[in-house]
Amino acid sequence: MIKLIQSPTAHQGAINRIAELMDKNPPDGSAQADELLVLAKLVELYEKEQHDIGLPDAISAIRFRMEQQGLTNADMVSYLGSPSRVSEVLNGKRPLTMAMIRNLHLSLGLPLEALVLNGVTSTNRQTRKRPLPQKSKPKRVVRLRTVMQKKKTSRMVTSS
Repeated sequence: MIKLIQSPTAHQGAINRIAELMDKNPPDGSAQADELLVLAKLVELYEKEQHDIGLPDAISAIRFRMEQQGLTNADMVSYLGSPSRVSEVLNGKRPLTMAMIRNLHLSLGLPLEALVLNGVTSTNRQTRKRPLPQKSKPKRVVRLRTVMQKKKTSRMVTSS
């Protein structure tokens, strides 16, 4: 009988049973093949709950793909821009742009979730020490609004 996996012991038992069933190579549609699929799904769910490592940050994902495919910083110019831009992105000094994200996803197959959701890290977020000054409205706009409000008010007074 198949049960929900709720402990490391049950997890190991399910792994062992999966190995047994895989060795038997059951035909599709058989009871053993169905058991194999159900156990595999249960193990996947248990491992996701217990050992979920989440998505990597964008820079880690890019570096990992570079290592997998034997790419150098010079190779990344076609995806990220100039050599200096590649260096800035890989060192966390420049955030990814939408064009960079699109290139990395379509060309290198990097997951959008890792590039977009984790694309801004604490190392590439630029924080200001001073708040930006508030832009004051031009005097003409302020005067025009004041005039318009006065006209509106005078219309209300005269129509009453």
